[in-house]
Amino acid sequence: MNPHCECELAGYCNRHQTNKNEDQLAVCKGTATFKDDCGFRFWKAWETGRLGATAQESPQLEEWDWCEPVKGRKRDAALMTRGLGDYAERIMKSVGITEDRYAEIKEKFGLPATCNCKARKKWLNAVGQYIGIGR
Repeated sequence: MNPHCECELAGYCNRHQTNKNEDQLAVCKGTATFKDDCGFRFWKAWETGRLGATAQESPQLEEWDWCEPVKGRKRDAALMTRGLGDYAERIMKSVGITEDRYAEIKEKFGLPATCNCKARKKWLNAVGQYIGIGR
């Protein structure tokens, strides 16, 4: 992975001061599998203020040693299992709703502190795969 990428989720990138979608996030992190350079050309463009990004004062322009050509490169396990449930989980976490927080809120209302989050995520992943969302 790119040790310089500061993004956790798709959306606004503080480092490059631009919005990045899921594919651009994978490129930024160096986990993209559709480019021979794992995204280094895009990273270099963002670091130097191209593609709608703001140039860095000290751009990180060295090519990463972890980046292998896509041919023969195994896909990251997280990319292979990403599905509708994974997206839902990421969105919930991005707004501060975690399993622990969910249970805490339910307790405050006198409800059982159960979440069933893993089963719901699994179900959403299956539904997503059925309708063509996720892998």
